[in-house]
Amino acid sequence: MALIVNDRVKETSTTTGTGTINFGGAEQGYETFVSGISAGNTTYYAIENNSAGEFEVGIGTVNAAVSFAVTVVNPGSGNKYYLDGSLQASIDLAETVTYTFDQSDNSNTGHPLRFATAADAAGGTEYTTGVTATGTPGSAGAKTVIVVASSAPTLYAYCTNHSGMGFTATTATVGNLSRDTVISSSNSDSKVNFSAGTKNVFCTLPATRAMSPSMTATDYLVTHATTLSQDQTIASGVLAGPVTVTGTQTITGTVVVI
Repeated sequence: MALIVNDRVKETSTTTGTGTINFGGAEQGYETFVSGISAGNTTYYAIENNSAGEFEVGIGTVNAAVSFAVTVVNPGSGNKYYLDGSLQASIDLAETVTYTFDQSDNSNTGHPLRFATAADAAGGTEYTTGVTATGTPGSAGAKTVIVVASSAPTLYAYCTNHSGMGFTATTATVGNLSRDTVISSSNSDSKVNFSAGTKNVFCTLPATRAMSPSMTATDYLVTHATTLSQDQTIASGVLAGPVTVTGTQTITGTVVVI
């Protein structure tokens, strides 16, 4: 995994909430994050939802694995699968990404989650490509994992014992982006609970940032020195790696990190 920054990487998204961003495809004249950054790499991102005055800048991972906590709740129309506490009629799955549906909560007892190419596996249409089920639902460690295959069809999650509990899983090639570290945002520099609307998501270089856990001081080179030593002051400039760092550093002005 590497930190990659690239030009003209921009996509749209209709994802809401605070979770992983599902991409809707590159805007005209731009390329996708999967093409420009590559799956498994991290990058600086910006998300803007102008219709709601929302924005977020941070560090994220392209096509990161996603995990859902599954519970079973009866909202008044019979038992349903809830994902991360919410009833979902449909979710988006990105091809090549690994999704884990954690069924360790005891409400899952007697409700194994599987996938099919028709609702409730009508006609015996269980889908098993890339799917692994582990443990007993309702017990610690129980989960169903799917690595979404390229060109996978629209899938339907269902309970093997009861009808009407599942949801639709629409597959797409465009990928996703985890929001690992937030640098600045319209929510007091915390994760934004994005509201409805089409968002622009693009690769960026933030004006301000803190060193991320995945980057160490030895990754840097300052344009006017190859060694940063004690009592040295760094004025405005550009940083790129590698570099030798000793002592305590003082940084003044505007420093751009690449």
